[in-house]
Amino acid sequence: MVQKIDKDTLTNGVSYFMGPLLNWTLVGIIKALIREIIQSRHNITTRIEILQTLLLSPSCPRPVLQLVAPRVCILLGHRKGKINISAHPGVDAASIRRVIGEALGVHTEDVTEAPQASISHISKEDEARQLIQTVLSMARTGKAPSLDVAYCIKIIPPTTFLQLLWSELAIFSSVGEMEISRRVATFVLTMPRSFSTPPLLPIFLHVVVPSIIFAMDHQQTHDHTLKVDLLVTIISSALNAALHLELGIRSVTGEHQFVLGQSSSGMARKLASNLRVRRDHTSRAVLQKLASSQSFAANFAVSINEI
Repeated sequence: MVQKIDKDTLTNGVSYFMGPLLNWTLVGIIKALIREIIQSRHNITTRIEILQTLLLSPSCPRPVLQLVAPRVCILLGHRKGKINISAHPGVDAASIRRVIGEALGVHTEDVTEAPQASISHISKEDEARQLIQTVLSMARTGKAPSLDVAYCIKIIPPTTFLQLLWSELAIFSSVGEMEISRRVATFVLTMPRSFSTPPLLPIFLHVVVPSIIFAMDHQQTHDHTLKVDLLVTIISSALNAALHLELGIRSVTGEHQFVLGQSSSGMARKLASNLRVRRDHTSRAVLQKLASSQSFAANFAVSINEI
């Protein structure tokens, strides 16, 4: 039996998650509201009002808006005509498009329905994102986390998975969980897996990191320094872990085996070279912080000298 609650109770309950400690969880709340609006189609006024309040609130983090943008675009102009809240009384569609456009870095007039290609993959990306969020929540509560990385990169491309991972880690670290973010990232990037699974550390360092830096340098959000610190922490921790893994394998087998695809020193040198060539503000900040890291400087002296 469906139990109904009044508008004030529902609004107060949702507003609890608008604080700085929990606002990163708004992704799930907003998606649930959108799903209910599309599925119910009747008596949806309250849900639409709450959804609009969340999207237009200054407390709604930019990463949350970026993650829910495809579904919001669908709701603003549903392709199959099931529902279009743009014409619903009280809906400020222009303002919603504006905040979504600002979050995505596109013009307001370009915020229309999400491309069909994106819609076809959204469920798989959501599944991988949910797995990442579950691991972070488990780690936060002191439980032993478990993430099936091999499964994640079977359902979505490795670069997409690593971009999702970074997004979730950035949100998580923004509420003071930098250490958990570091440990989870290090596990994902440096845990040896089967030969059928592509090594993720080189992909992250040489493909994903440049795209992260490009976005950070062009957006210059209020949390720019925090994201730089997180990125440096992940890079340093992952490369140090990769080095110790190499040394451990060498001590046991007596051979040089690079189970992560490339040698840690080679990855560090290539990363330093790529960052040095870019010459943008964020790349320089990452280089400087890596050079000032004692553990990174001790283990990768050649790369530091090149910096």
